[in-house]
Amino acid sequence: MPANEENSNPTSRKWITLVLATLSVTVAIAGIRWSNRSLSEKYLTKCRQATALKDWQALDELATAWREWDPQSVDAIIYLAECRSQQGKIRDAVDLLLTLPDNNKKTPAGLLIAL
Repeated sequence: MPANEENSNPTSRKWITLVLATLSVTVAIAGIRWSNRSLSEKYLTKCRQATALKDWQALDELATAWREWDPQSVDAIIYLAECRSQQGKIRDAVDLLLTLPDNNKKTPAGLLIAL
């Protein structure tokens, strides 16, 4: 039996490399998802605070930044529409609300803002 039997099996080395690469990618993806969720939660918290304070300028900046970062965020669209509505920019608010996806559970509540 050769002393370097482990190194003489290229298939074994390929599997180990494949497993390590897969684990690395999985960890990276999990980290990105956690980071994205964390940033969404920060935007949500700050938008709630700005709304409670009726600080429409701050809400506009926050919701706009959030929507630029995540264009599909229903919460960002709803907060931005609320802000525009409070600023008297009703047409902008309606246009934003019309971009809400039909299949999201928050869409009906968001559309009530337009009424």
